[in-house]
Parts: sequence; C-alpha cells; structure tokens
Amino acid sequence: FHLIGNLPQWGLAWIKIDGSYIHHIDTEEDKHFFIEAMYWAARQINLPLIAEQVETSEELAILNKIGIYGAMGRYFGDPSSLAN
Repeated sequence: FHLIGNLPQWGLAWIKIDGSYIHHIDTEEDKHFFIEAMYWAARQINLPLIAEQVETSEELAILNKIGIYGAMGRYFGDPSSLAN
C-alpha cells in the first residue's frame, strides 16, 4: 500500500482486482476489509477499481456497498468465444 501513490505515473486507467479476492467476499470478512482498504487507497489517487470473477449477487452487493467502480464475471453471463 505504501507504493500506491506511484501508480498514476505509470499511466494506469484502473486497477483490476483479482478474482481470488472477490470469491466469497460476502462471507469472508478479511477479504471484505482488504478490498475496502484497497478502495480507499486507490480513491486517494483517483484510480478506479474493477472486480474480476464476480459470480453471485451477494458478492456484487458487497462490491457496490464498498463503491467499486466496475465488475465482470459469470454473474453477468457465461464467457463466449469471439470466433462465432
């Protein structure tokens, strides 16, 4: 977390949160607190967070409550091939 202030100089538009931190965020308090701390740190430098691998409405509800900018995952639909 102490290096998060350096991220804007890399030209990042957002940070994607790995799905392993999202899976069961609604039932595992340590994950919830970690993502919330990450949110507040990223917010200080105006860098939005996007959650990967959201699979349930409960996970999405927690992410919405925290204020995460965006989400992706099976909750929104199964992945499909680009070669249709």
